[in-house]
Parts: sequence; C-alpha cells; structure tokens
Amino acid sequence: MAGHERAGAERAHVADQRDSAADERDWLADEREHAADRRELIADQREELADAREDRLNERQRHLDERARGLRITAGHRLQDSRETLDLAHAALERSEQRLERAEAALRASASRTDREQAEIDRETARSGREVDGDAQPDP
Repeated sequence: MAGHERAGAERAHVADQRDSAADERDWLADEREHAADRRELIADQREELADAREDRLNERQRHLDERARGLRITAGHRLQDSRETLDLAHAALERSEQRLERAEAALRASASRTDREQAEIDRETARSGREVDGDAQPDP
C-alpha cells in the first residue's frame, strides 16, 4: 500500500498545484480586470478634463466674441460721433469764413469810404489853405 499512498499523495500534491495555478490565474484575471477598470477610469477622467477644457475655451471664445462685438459697436458710435463733430466743425468753419468775407468786404468798403473822405478832407484843407493865403479859387 505504500505505492498507493504515494500515488495518492502525488495526486493530492498535483491537485494542490492545479488549485494553486487556478488561484493564480484567477488572481491574474482579477488584476487584469482591475487594470482595465483603472484605465477606463483614467480615460473617463481625461475625457472629463478635455470636456471641461473645451467648455472653458468655448466660454472664453463667447466672451471674446461678445467683447469684440461691444468694441465694434463702441467704435461705430465713436466714429459716428466723430463724423457729426466734423460736420459741425465744418459748418462752423463755413460760417466763420462767411463772416470773415463779410468783414473783409466791410473793411474794403470802409477803407474806400475813408479814402474818399480823406480825399475830400485834403481838397477842403487845400481850399481852406488857399483861402487863408488869399488865393481862393473855386474847385472845378
């Protein structure tokens, strides 16, 4: 019976090794499953981060678009205000030029009148001078 006991012991030992190998395979399968779960979790986290980054970029783009729109509107208003100011300044300049032209015409007329009056005064002075000297002769 010693042979049977030995064979039984060997079979028990082989069965233990098979059980041990099966346990190791189960453990490795569990580790692979855990690793796959971790990779999936990491992938989900990366996707969430990418989505959050994209959301921030989209929000920033909306903000920049709104700001650019506001700047365009403001620039348009300022441009319109500048045009209106230039139009008013141009009209004021035209009025000033007209006043200057009228003033120049008035000065020319005044100078002409002054020249005529001065000529008359000179003639009268000359006549008075001749009358005082006794050389009074009538003017033609």
